[in-house]
Amino acid sequence: MARRRIEYVPVDDLVPHPDNPKGHAGDDIAASIDRFGYVEPQVDDGRTGLLIAGHGRLAELRAKQDSGAPAPDGIRVKAGKWLVPVVYGWSSKDDEEALAYLVASNESTIAGGWIPEPLAA
Repeated sequence: MARRRIEYVPVDDLVPHPDNPKGHAGDDIAASIDRFGYVEPQVDDGRTGLLIAGHGRLAELRAKQDSGAPAPDGIRVKAGKWLVPVVYGWSSKDDEEALAYLVASNESTIAGGWIPEPLAA
C-alpha cells in the first residue's frame, strides 16, 4: 500500500473523472473559497491518474484562475501557475470501486444529517 502524501501540482494538470455523477453548487463553492480560502485537498486515484475527489472545487479554482483573480489562501503560485494540494497514495482496485468511492465520498457527508442544537447556535 502506498503511503499517503500531499503534493502541490498545477491546477491545469488535474484530470477530472469523466464519470463523476455528482453535481456541484458552483456559486456556493466559490463563495466558500472566497471566505475561507482553499481548505480541502483534491484526491488522486493512483491507478487511473484521475481525480477521485474535489471536482467542484477544481472547477471553481480553474474559473477563478482563468478570470485573473488572485490566488486564494491555500493555493501556491509558481511561475504564474496556481498549484493545488493533492492527496496521492490511494488507488482504486478497479473502475467499479472508483465509481463507488466517487459516490461514497460525497454521500457519507450528506447521510449524516445535521445536529439541530449546534447548528442553531
